[in-house]
Amino acid sequence: MNTSNVFSTVLIAAALAQPASALDILLTNDDGYDSTGVNALYDSLVAAGHHVTLVAPMTNQSGKSMSFNSGFGAEVAFQQLADPNQYFLEGTPVDTINAATSVLLADNLPDLVISGANHGQNVGPISNSSGTVGAALRALQMNIPAIAVSVGLGGQPEHYQAAAEFLVTVIDQLTVDEAAVLPWWCSYVPTHLLCSTAAGTINLPSRTGLNINYPSLSVEDIAGVAYTRVSTYSSIGFTFRGDPASGTLQTGITFGAATPTETEEYEDTRMLEKGFVTISPINPDLNADLQGQSMTRYKLGDLITEDEIFGPAR
Repeated sequence: MNTSNVFSTVLIAAALAQPASALDILLTNDDGYDSTGVNALYDSLVAAGHHVTLVAPMTNQSGKSMSFNSGFGAEVAFQQLADPNQYFLEGTPVDTINAATSVLLADNLPDLVISGANHGQNVGPISNSSGTVGAALRALQMNIPAIAVSVGLGGQPEHYQAAAEFLVTVIDQLTVDEAAVLPWWCSYVPTHLLCSTAAGTINLPSRTGLNINYPSLSVEDIAGVAYTRVSTYSSIGFTFRGDPASGTLQTGITFGAATPTETEEYEDTRMLEKGFVTISPINPDLNADLQGQSMTRYKLGDLITEDEIFGPAR
């Protein structure tokens, strides 16, 4: 089967379909309110019938991760644009989420937060530095469903438009009423996540979002859609160079500095490089996995005086 043709058919069908349900969506990014990517998403989401409020940074905030304005009591610019549903904030992507949910939308929190579409991919380790992903993680901390969207380096307006149309398709899929689609299943397990989520809401586990990366390729050249995980592999490295004695250093970037493992070949970094749209589930949990927690607890031994998780050291 030609996966590129299937992918094209899916996008065409999505363009013709009516939205399953109109959502209240908060849209932000890290490239700034006037970027090509965020405006492509805004236009496509509105055209799909969703109610979208754009609150984006006033200036480019790339690489800000989950940083926020810690100058408590400081006054920052917050301005409505020509479109009454669009605003910019003098702050980071996380600041836009905090401002929107505590002031602008405090009485009607969004059904979904979307961050993007970023100029450049956010895959592998660099995702941790991304303001685009950081804004999505902040929403997830608040238990608001969130999706981060990025387009590969070199993306042109048509790529952002295609990514926006694909996002609409993803949202439609996530709002499918599974109780209506699988009544036999839901009659047996009505409390299952797929059956207990109200129709017209985002059907994702609590505090779980998506990190979507779209290649800077024409639709017909897309290899398919890969369900992946955020990789430990990166083909891009950020470095410094220069003479420390000079008093200054220069930032640098490297490409292809490492060889991916067999497992990493199927994670988001390499799958995007192979021409796939990648979708990776993400969450804001900073805890080590169970093995890491238990082994660390053992090594710390009697240094720990209180442990409600693993009990006394042995």
